[in-house]
Amino acid sequence: MLKNGLPFHLLGEEGHRPTTVIPRGGNGQYKFKWMDGSTSPERQDLIPGMDYSVTITDRLGCQQTNTFTYGSAQEKETQSNLLIYPNPASSQLRLSFVDLDATESGQILVYNALGQLQTSSKLMRGADLILPVEHWADGLYYLHLMTGTRREVRTIFIRH
Repeated sequence: MLKNGLPFHLLGEEGHRPTTVIPRGGNGQYKFKWMDGSTSPERQDLIPGMDYSVTITDRLGCQQTNTFTYGSAQEKETQSNLLIYPNPASSQLRLSFVDLDATESGQILVYNALGQLQTSSKLMRGADLILPVEHWADGLYYLHLMTGTRREVRTIFIRH
């Protein structure tokens, strides 16, 4: 089964095409689904500096969504064990942060593409957070995770 925070890397260098997602772990026979609906592990259209999201599913149906910025160090490994799914979302977005220590909590802030705060909430270890997004406009949002020890930004997509 895919483990939370499934590591992956991209085969191909910035500016060189094609680029291929190579998962590490899981049970093989991977299926891929990109934020734009593409199902190929190989992409020829990634733009350096842009955020991308790909869901990798293994042959047992276990899946992990990975978000990364193409052309940055983030594409080499996933950032943390913050699970965000489904991404893109249409009615609700589930967040689960499995590697907070027992006493640590996190703050989630979500901003729209204009920089306006959409929502904020606390995130506790082992407790999923469900964000209702059915009334949000379609588009790109930035999820900011803040704890006592980390700051992280992830891209999420809403599509109805």
